[in-house]
Parts: sequence; C-alpha cells; structure tokens
Amino acid sequence: MDILQDNDKQNVRTRHIDIRLTEKEYETVAAKAAECRMTLSNYGRKLLQNHHPNKRLSNEEVQGLNSLSDARADLIRIQNVLKGKPDEIKKRYFRDENYMRAWIEAVNRLIARWGQIRNSINQI
Repeated sequence: MDILQDNDKQNVRTRHIDIRLTEKEYETVAAKAAECRMTLSNYGRKLLQNHHPNKRLSNEEVQGLNSLSDARADLIRIQNVLKGKPDEIKKRYFRDENYMRAWIEAVNRLIARWGQIRNSINQI
C-alpha cells in the first residue's frame, strides 16, 4: 500500500504555468481543446510535451468508419469464399475470366486501401 501511495504522490501535479492570452487567442485554444474533447490544462500539457492532440471523431464520422469497416469485412468474406472455389466455378460466376481477374484484383486493392484508411483514422 505504501508503495502505491508514494507513486500517487509522485504523479500529483503541483506546479503550474501561467500564460497570458488575448481574448481571440484564448477562444482559439479553448475551441481546439473542445474539438479534442480535452480540458484546457490537458490540451496545453500535451502541446508543451510536443504532442499534437487531434480532433476527436464526431458520431457521424464514427458511424462512417464503422460502415467502412463493415464493407471491408464483407469484401473479405466474399474474397475468402472465392479463394476456396476452383477456377472453373469462379468463371461460371463471372462468365468472363478477364473480368473475374480484374474484379478480384480490384477487391484486393479496395481491402488494402480501406484497411489503410481505417488504421490512419484509428491513430487520430
């Protein structure tokens, strides 16, 4: 118990920095902190630690990301079904071998790109 209490005492923020801002500067900083869903103190602390807080996703953006992930998962399921089929059956599905190969390549590119987009959004 004593060790935990000592660690808590070490992490307590007791020092402060005062800075003066114009009304416009204050409004700008407050708006950016709000966009990131952070307090002014946490936002300022992150900036001073050379971190650059990013705007949080809105509910609509989260829904869009979820939709993108669902569409990607659907394409992966289709891709997996097709992988298990012999070429002759795939040709019957698509009726044209060139079209089939182009479609499969396009799906692979979409899956990869959507994965990159999802990963970059998740890093925000």
